Formats: sequence, C-alpha cells, structure tokens
Amino acid sequence: MGFVINLISRRKVIYPFFVIMICLVILTLIFLFFFTKPLEVYDSSISVSGENLILTLGVENVSNHLVKDIEVVVLFGGEKKFFKLKPENNFLLPGETYSGLYEVPIVDSNLYDVVVQSPFNRPAKLFFELEESTLKPVRVDVLLPENMVVGKKYDVVYKLCNVSNNNLHDVSWLETVDKRYFSGDYFLKTISLNVNECINLYSTLTPIKSGESRISFLLKVGALEQKLSQEVVVGE
Repeated sequence: MGFVINLISRRKVIYPFFVIMICLVILTLIFLFFFTKPLEVYDSSISVSGENLILTLGVENVSNHLVKDIEVVVLFGGEKKFFKLKPENNFLLPGETYSGLYEVPIVDSNLYDVVVQSPFNRPAKLFFELEESTLKPVRVDVLLPENMVVGKKYDVVYKLCNVSNNNLHDVSWLETVDKRYFSGDYFLKTISLNVNECINLYSTLTPIKSGESRISFLLKVGALEQKLSQEVVVGE
C-alpha cells in the first residue's frame, strides 16, 4: 500500500515537471520563429543573362547559433523554384556569410518574390520588380498593307529590334494566316539579336479570296511570348 502511495506521489511531481518542460520548448520555438530572424540578406540584386534572370544574394547568420538546411525560394508567375543556399555543407555558423548566384527563367511577370528560409526560423523576404524592357526585350514593326487585292503577291517586312541591355540568342518569329484567304507556306524563323541590333525578316502573302481576315504573329524570346495581330481587307 505504501509503495502505491509513493508511486502516485512521484507521478504528481513528475507530470507537472514534464508539462512545464514541454510548454517551455513550445514557447522557445514560438519565440525563435516569430521574434528572431537569424538570417539577414545583403547585396541583393537581379540581372539579365540572355533569356534568364540571375539572382545574386548575400546571406549572413546574425544569430549566436548554427542555422542549417537553408533554402532560397523564388516565386514568379505562379511558379516556385527552390535552391539550396550552398550546394554543399548547407549551413551557416554564427557570424558566417555566403554569397550565391541563382538562375531562373524570365516569364511574363514583372514581380519576383524571394524567400530565404530554414526550419524553425523566421524567413527573410524581399522582392524585385522588372522593367518593361526586360519583359518585352524585342520591338516589332510589321510593314503590312491593310488593304490587299486577290491574286497580287505582297512582300511583307517584319523589323525586329533588341531594345534590352543584353544580347539575345533565342528569338523566334512565326506568322499564321487563314488558309482560306492566303496561299503560301509559313514557318518558324529563329535569330539572334545583339544589343541595339535590328534585323528584317521577310515573307510573301498572296490573297486568294476576298473578305476580311486577320494575320497573327507570335514572338518568342526564351520563355517569353508576345502575340500580335493585324486585320487586313482583301478586295477583288
């Protein structure tokens, strides 16, 4: 009987002790996540390399403890891309700094959000806004008459100019016509454009039926797509 009483008494002492310890651990984790930010970002920048963006980040561990399993998450155009901060030994000692480069594609979105995170730590967040010339690096001038005549052959000129600050190596152009109104074969043309360079592309249109029609154009620069169109009237 005395043994049972002693066991119950010990449990009464031990259980509150464990409850207090668990509460302290939970409170410590909450404090670390919401009130401390062990990682600070410095010298952050974004630049264009051909059809991709290069994100440069410097990260410093400003805490007094080891921070490991650090990720750089880039959110753009509804997509996410994950990187390890360091390809090997992915941790930072107290006071340690690391600078890395991370490459993501240019998409049809001018906002890129970046999150530097690690388990049980408050993340560091920043964002970049791209200039218009980054999203539309090529200007197109379509030299196409709005009124045509059935049976006459028309030489069409498409002038493509690089208005960005980078050389472009994967620029594609495709025109699409309504085969009921025009004859001919149309195929994808791919070129390179240096900074400030303009190149003329040529095609031939021959109307075969009168009426109103629309000619569509697709411009691709890497992962970026731009669609254009022009209405034409074909007479007898």
